[in-house]
Amino acid sequence: MSTPVKSRHLRPSTLNELGERGAIDTEVTFERIRLPLRIEIAFPEKFGEGAVNDIDMVLDNLNFVDSLGRETIARGVNKQGSTAAQLFRAWEQKKTVGWENSTDDFIRDLKLTHIFIMPDGGIPIPDRVISTYQLSDSGARGAIKVRFLEPLGPQLAPA
Repeated sequence: MSTPVKSRHLRPSTLNELGERGAIDTEVTFERIRLPLRIEIAFPEKFGEGAVNDIDMVLDNLNFVDSLGRETIARGVNKQGSTAAQLFRAWEQKKTVGWENSTDDFIRDLKLTHIFIMPDGGIPIPDRVISTYQLSDSGARGAIKVRFLEPLGPQLAPA
């Protein structure tokens, strides 16, 4: 990293390590919960203010990222074979008999468990953010990943 850059969310030591190694694992607070955060830089030799601004923009807008992720999952619940449909079916089977199992209830039961940011991959690596969701306290196991692709936007990761 040729010139020092500042982040609104990451400590200078974290930025230095990221610029040297090209990847770092840390944490971010979202809705009063510490979430694992992985950041990967495809081109560490070019790491600088632009990548840091992109990282900060994602971290500034985690509520929006989460909202888009949940909307993508809700749309995927009815797509046969999708990770969203598979976890929804498992969740339905674990729910108490007599309870109505709506998509809204399912989406509400999901917890954002991990954020992965790749701000500079370009055409070879279209992923910019990957958010991972799991169910809390339902007994149904599995995860749903939502990939925020450039230029397509959020998509469910394949099963």
